[in-house]
Amino acid sequence: MEYSVFDRRTGETHILGILAVELLDILQDRPASLTSLAKELAGRCEQDDSPEWRNKVSSILSGLDVLELVEPCPG
Repeated sequence: MEYSVFDRRTGETHILGILAVELLDILQDRPASLTSLAKELAGRCEQDDSPEWRNKVSSILSGLDVLELVEPCPG
């Protein structure tokens, strides 16, 4: 399943997969580390929080960063 996300800052619309949308949903509430994002998303998706899963989450976050929908937080 895909979702469209409109970025008001840029006027761009992006098509995102469910995992990217779930990550944005988590980050809407608070900043989070990769470890905590991977763990929470794994719980939502009934997946094991494995190194492979963290790599997948990291890759999705990198894509969201390129689209400027997220930004790294210090620390």
